[in-house]
Amino acid sequence: MPGDQQDQLRKTIRALIHQRTGHPVQTHSINGTVYVECPAIYERRAEQGMREAADAIGAVLKGEPPPLLDQDWAISWTAWDVT
Repeated sequence: MPGDQQDQLRKTIRALIHQRTGHPVQTHSINGTVYVECPAIYERRAEQGMREAADAIGAVLKGEPPPLLDQDWAISWTAWDVT
């Protein structure tokens, strides 16, 4: 994302997420990538994410494909950090 467009993108992201969820969020721009932070949404989805991960691992261990998830948004609420 070009730097001159990031401020407007971040503002739009914050407004849309707040409109859809009712929770305020913070955005951060690091090396051209925009990250969104919302502890309220994380807390609400943390347990569900753990259940989904356990179901997927259980299926793979049985030789089955992982279950497909119902998603109403094309957004991932988590980020993985590999260092």
